[in-house]
This record gives sequence, C-alpha cells and structure tokens, in this order.
Amino acid sequence: MSTLPTRQSHREPVGRPGATAKPRGRRRSTLSDKPVFRRDIHGLRGLAVLLVVLYHVFVGRVSGGVDVFLFVSAFFLTGTFLRRWERGQPTAPLAYWARTFKRLLPPAAAVIAVFLLLTWLVAGPQTVLAELPHAMASLAQVENWFLIGQSVDYYAASRERAPLLQHFWSLSIQAQVFILLPALFALISHLTRRIPAHRRTRARFSLTTIALLLLFAASLLWSALSTASQQEIAYFDTTARLWEFCLGALVAVALHHRGGRGLAVFAQRPALSAAVSYTSVAALVAMGAVVDVAGLFPGLIALWPLTAAALVMTTGHNRLLASRPFQFLGDISYGLYLIHWPLLIVMLASRAQTRLPLTAGMLVVAVSLIAAWLLTRFVDSPIRHWEWAGARPIRGAAVTAAALLIGFGATTAVERGAASQVAAQEALAFANNPGAQTLKPGYEPHPQRDPSAPELPGPAARPDRWFELPDECTDGFRIDLDFPGLICRTRVSDRVPMDDPASRPAGEKLVLYVGNSRLQQSAAAIEPLAEAEGWNSAELIKTGCAFGNRVDAAGNFGHECAPFADRGLEYILKVRPDAVVMATTFVTLDGKEVVSPGTETIIDRLEAEGIRVIGLRDTPRLGAHAGKCRESGGSVDDCTEPLQAALQGERADRALADRKSVHLVDLTADFCPRGTCSPVLGNVTVFQDQHHVTKEIARSASWDAERQLKESGFRW
Repeated sequence: MSTLPTRQSHREPVGRPGATAKPRGRRRSTLSDKPVFRRDIHGLRGLAVLLVVLYHVFVGRVSGGVDVFLFVSAFFLTGTFLRRWERGQPTAPLAYWARTFKRLLPPAAAVIAVFLLLTWLVAGPQTVLAELPHAMASLAQVENWFLIGQSVDYYAASRERAPLLQHFWSLSIQAQVFILLPALFALISHLTRRIPAHRRTRARFSLTTIALLLLFAASLLWSALSTASQQEIAYFDTTARLWEFCLGALVAVALHHRGGRGLAVFAQRPALSAAVSYTSVAALVAMGAVVDVAGLFPGLIALWPLTAAALVMTTGHNRLLASRPFQFLGDISYGLYLIHWPLLIVMLASRAQTRLPLTAGMLVVAVSLIAAWLLTRFVDSPIRHWEWAGARPIRGAAVTAAALLIGFGATTAVERGAASQVAAQEALAFANNPGAQTLKPGYEPHPQRDPSAPELPGPAARPDRWFELPDECTDGFRIDLDFPGLICRTRVSDRVPMDDPASRPAGEKLVLYVGNSRLQQSAAAIEPLAEAEGWNSAELIKTGCAFGNRVDAAGNFGHECAPFADRGLEYILKVRPDAVVMATTFVTLDGKEVVSPGTETIIDRLEAEGIRVIGLRDTPRLGAHAGKCRESGGSVDDCTEPLQAALQGERADRALADRKSVHLVDLTADFCPRGTCSPVLGNVTVFQDQHHVTKEIARSASWDAERQLKESGFRW
C-alpha cells in the first residue's frame, strides 16, 4: 500500500544524530554505522494488509491493519530523509516525490483500468458509470476527500454496495502525507542551513522531533474530537489521520541512532523483548475480533494497533513476522491491498449478494494473492528497479505522468463506451422498458420488444440517478441560500430573460418544481408533459425538506427546512411561474400520511398571485431496501412489499380538490399497483432506495399524470 525502500536500501551505512561527515576521535558505538534490514517490520506490513483483507472478506469490520500500514509507511519515509541528513546529502524532496509516485501510480492505474472493465462486463454499464467519479478521484489521489463529500451528501446515502475503489481513500491520504512530510523535512533543512556542519544534523533531528510531536498532538486531538462528532467525515480526513504518520515518524527518529534495531532496554532483555513483541502481535490481530471499533476510528482507539506495531518495532525482532510467509506478504502487500477490494466488490456483484459465503470468500483471498504476486512481479518491481527512470527525477516524473495519462484515458474510454451503451438501452426503453405504461388501459407490448433486454436502471445502478434539469440556475433564477443538498436548475428557452424571469413574454410559460428529493423524483412524471407543451421548467430542491414543512422527515425541527419554506415562497413570487408542482401530502417515516402545516398557507398565497398548483401525493416508503433485498439474492417476489396502509385509502389532502387553483395528481397506483410494491414493473426498477422511486418509473407514469391533470381541469 505504500512505496517503501527495497531490502538492500536498509543496509546503507548511516551515522547517528549529530555525526559529522568525517569521524573525529573515538566513536562510542558503531551500531549506527551498521543499519539492519528489519525482516520483522517487512513482515509487519504484510500482516497489516492480510488483516485488512481477511476482515473485509469474512468479517466486515475494522481491523486496524490500514492504520498500521500508514504507520509503517511513515517509519520508512522518515528513515530515508534521516539517512540523507546523516550522509550530508541534500533533502531532495522532488527526487523523492518522483521516485515514490513513479512506483505508486502505474500499479494503481493498471488495477483501476482492469476492474472498471471487469465491472462493466459483470455488472453492466449503469454500475460502471457510478464508479467513474471514484476512479478519477483515486487517480488524482483525492478519493478520501471525494468520500467525505459523499458522506455528507444526502444523495450518496442510499448506496448499499460499497464503491469499487473505495479502498483508495487510504492510498490518497498516504499520497498526501508523502507530499507533506518531505516538504516539512525540506523546510527544516532550509531553516538549519546556516548552522555549523558539526551541529547541523543534531539540530535537524531535534527540530524534526519537535515538529512531529506538535503535529502528532494537534492531529490526535482533532481526531478524537472529530470522531466523536462526525465520525463519517473523520474516518477519511487526512488531518484526523496525520497523527498516525507522525507516530511512525517519531519511532523512526527514536530507532535511528541504533541503526533501526530495537531499543536498548529490550536488546539487553531478550526474554522481555520476545514476550512484548509476540503479545503485541496478538493484540494487533485480536483487536478487530474483540471489539467492534468501526464507529470509533480514527480516534483514540487507533492507539491500540499503533502501540502494538510500535512495540514490535522497538523490541528489535520477531521470528514469526520474519518468517518466509510474512516476507512474501510484505513483498506483495501493495498489490494485495490494491486488488483485494475491487475483486471482492466484483464477486459480490456477480453473485448478487452483499456478503460472501466461506468458500467464495476463500476464493477471493486466493485469487487476490495470486493477482497481487503477478502485479508485483510484472508491474511494480520492474518499474521500481528501472534504472533509466530512477536516474533522474524528471524521468520518474515522466513515468508518473504517463501512468496518469493511461489511467485517465482508460477511465474516459470506459465512460464513453458505457454511456453509449446506456443511451442505446434508453433509446429502446419505449419498447423494452415500458414501466408503468403496462398499466395503461389497452396496453400491448411493443412489436420490437426484446424479452432479454436489461432492466432499467437496474437494482445495482448508480445511486445518483436523480431527476435534474440540464442547467444550473443563473442570474434571476438564483436563490440566495447556501445549504448542503440545495439544487436549483432550469430548462428555459433563450427567449426567457435570465436577469428577470418574471418579465418573460406571455407565450413563455414556466413550471416550477419545489420540494424535497422525493418530489424531485416524482417530477419526472410531469416534465415530459411540460416539455411537450413547450413550457419552460425550473426546479428548487432541498433534500430532507418537504416544501412547507418546517421539520425534517424524522419530525425534528430543521434549521434548514424552515428557511427553505420561507425563502422558497419568496423565490416563487420572484420568478412567478405559471404553475408550481409540489407535494401536498407528506408520508412520515413511521408510515403516516399528513398534510404539511404550511401547505395551505402557501397555496393561499399562490392562489392570490394567480399561480396554479399541481399537488402531487407523496410517494410510498419501503419497510426494507428493495435494492438491498435483491442484492442479497432475493427474487422479485421475495422483495415485494405491501403498500403502506395510509396510502391505500383517500389522500390526506382531498379537501384541496375543491380549490380551482389546485390540481391533484396521485401516482401511487403507478408505483405500487393493486396495493403491492414490487421492485420491478414493466422491466423498470421502481425504487431507487427505501425512500425514493426511480426517475425512470416516474417518467413512465406521465401518461397517468396527464390523464389526472385533464380530469382536474388543468390546461397547459
């Protein structure tokens, strides 16, 4: 998982802190002149990745292995610069970055390209399209920040199967720290450049220790606080993980004067050294099994595995970790980490499961080991030992750039191919994916229907298939609200004055969709009608806030829902649409249908302004995630649920039907016909997640929306 020195590089002679280029007088110890290759530390990183693999495949819990790997990475990184200082060599961070990323990126790019193609073949184009943003972020070494964006993004919360490249979060953090720490060492070198040579190295060691201690303390404090308040963000936050690297770097400083050997206290007591070392290994292995720490990382609990790893290092030797099996694991550790996770995800997709049985899990582990060896043997090692590329930093940078170009190029090619395939499928959806059209009286299958056509969008499709208009709001369509999950988009002709939409020509009609993400999906049933009639469209969506509600879906007062209700009404009056589409009922999380307290007030105001209201009945909620049910191997019948009782009777806002400006539309029977909610209807996926229908099923119900609007007296 990290770029680490080769075994030979650990045998380079180094001095102790403060040593001069030419020894003066008698040396007190020759230990620092004879650094050793610590086979047990090499095995420790192999053990760390093995724990990650086994816990991912069989347990589904945090093992602490990733934290140990980051810790070991910092240990070796720091040792590289300490040796350069002792030999009187320049810090040369540019050379380090070129050498490091020359090795890291080619295997990563290869794995990303191969598994994108494999996912396309196994799970289809819809699924692989969902993985492309992760591929781009992983290549750019910012996957952790991308995941943070998703962790606070309401629209990402519905994903049940983890992203194919999610494991790149730790590689991204590692890459970012691999830039930060060398820059820190370069700064320390610059600050100490005028110190006399015989005191310069010791001064650099002292400043390094102080800087690392300060960063360690600040990051650990932030990690503890952030984990307690926003663990889903802290888990991927580089600043909340920085202390783990700093601890590894501090251990490197502590052991450097002994040539990498253990501390003297253990060297003089072999029995104590062995007891502490093996106990530490046992503590590291047992942590994830003894305590479910998933919600506690990367806070103080991470001190458990890192303390165990630090004790293994400082005791000096561990025969178990120095054995051949762990040396092999250490050799292939980077490749093993790269490969095991996407292979697991592809296997889950191919079996339509969320957990693998024992035999399938063992197969994933075995194939991961073999593939990791092949990746190491034919990609990683040749590039790492490529003399031409390593001779000059510019050549290493060129190899890095080439790997990025290949990775981004492959990702772009997959995107174009998969998007083209999806477009072809959607172009034939009228025949192969009729959805709610099958409920239309007199429906007959299309003559060109292909019985083997794939379901759209599919149970494992990307979870970001939200109904959205094509353009961002600009000028007069903007709303002055800065909330997460706020969406403002338009589809307007060039005859609409963007600076003042309300002054548009009389023939330029405008429909405005206002509400939460559930309304957003249902709006897909109205938009084809508006577009066919030549109307312009705009949407103002705030996730989690039904328009008019001053509380969120759980019934809690939302500090964003109340302003959205007030400012949303102001926005309507500013753009003055000819019709507003909003949900006039709300289905609570416990299955009750209510009329939002602010709904009638809003309608009164709109009616006074001559603005008509299309009142949609809120959509059903599922008791269990239909997609998850099917991914777990359930059939369509197994995953079918009865419609909520509250939606089987008359709608809660039926009194609004008496108002001339209100036109009610109820699509419940299009989503859950005959009182049952099936995950598939007319070869179209009905539910995107527990709380949202797909935009595809809503669009297929536009015929029913049109019928109900006509019956209510609405005229476009």
